[in-house]
Amino acid sequence: MSNNLGRKSVAVGIILLFISTSFIPSIALKAEKPTQPALKSKWLYVGGSGLGNYSTIQDAINDSINGDTVFVYDDSSPYYENIIVNKSIFLIGENKTTTIIDGVIGGDVVSVQAEGVTISGFSIQYHCTFPSSDIAIQANHTSISQTIMNSSNWFGISLFSCCDTNIVDNHISNKYAGISLNACSNNNTIVDNNLSNNNYGLEIKFSFFNYIFYNNFVNNTINAFDNGSNTWNSEYPSAGNYWDNYIGIDALWGPHQNTSGADGIGDTLVSLPGGENQDRYPLMEPYTTTQLAFGSSAGGFGISGKIKNVGDSTAFRVCWGNTFTGGFILIGKETLRVIPKPLLPGEEAVVKVMVLGFGRATLSMMLWADNAPLCARNWSATVLFIFVLGIH
Repeated sequence: MSNNLGRKSVAVGIILLFISTSFIPSIALKAEKPTQPALKSKWLYVGGSGLGNYSTIQDAINDSINGDTVFVYDDSSPYYENIIVNKSIFLIGENKTTTIIDGVIGGDVVSVQAEGVTISGFSIQYHCTFPSSDIAIQANHTSISQTIMNSSNWFGISLFSCCDTNIVDNHISNKYAGISLNACSNNNTIVDNNLSNNNYGLEIKFSFFNYIFYNNFVNNTINAFDNGSNTWNSEYPSAGNYWDNYIGIDALWGPHQNTSGADGIGDTLVSLPGGENQDRYPLMEPYTTTQLAFGSSAGGFGISGKIKNVGDSTAFRVCWGNTFTGGFILIGKETLRVIPKPLLPGEEAVVKVMVLGFGRATLSMMLWADNAPLCARNWSATVLFIFVLGIH
């Protein structure tokens, strides 16, 4: 029993660490979570074998208060219930593939009715043609991530007059509409979702100022419909979405796609049915993660080095920075820059920093992208006016 509880505790810690770091910093999601009441939050556990654990998710939610976390183990999965989330809580599943909520016929599987709700780490099942949703959002400042919705239902995630919601890294298929925004659901962010085998991948009606990018639209009858005014790409060298029916080519790069050379982005934009919205930077391949690495670095007149995309996918908005610790550095002590184009797999970029100062110092460099994790490296160096010596 004690070993099992120990393993569960470790699993909880790992899941929370993942959730806290799952939003890539450079994406800069628009919504802000409202301040929770200044009460001491607590954890409520569902399933598993712990003393006092709840047997249903709804019972735990009913006993929670704003700011609490309801953690659901997969031991007792599937949970046959429809859930009403009417508190500003964190509802977290142990494993998104094995923590299953199987909805009962007659309503939405999960109904979000309070502001500031976070839901992550579930698979939601519901086999019904009744017009209902896997997750129906009816309040602002909601966050839905790391959730799988593959069984038949009318909607995957639906918003009705809801604002400032983050929908990130979900897999939604076999719906009338994978994600549906209606009735002035404004200023929401929809990023890094896989929308496949739906009638509509994403349907937006009379909603405005939403941000939609880095999503994969695959094998939907209609990939997207939008009769509002919304943004379907992030700014270059970030990008837009992947459309499986896109027929453009990639021979140019740059904010205006007018410089010779490929960048993983189609040279012609995508026009969305329903209005005048466009994806200015459609992806040539499905959006996924990649890996960056430092190449050789050298001193001399300042510092220079190479960074490389060592993964299998294009890296978008590649950022790098350096910090000198120690010595007396007047220029170049801290730098943060963006590579002007995405890096294709195997592609390198040369980076340079002008330095002015003197003394022994430690050079720290960081490197990341929208779809690549942070990597860091340190070197010892000696700075002599505008020269950097002995990097090792």
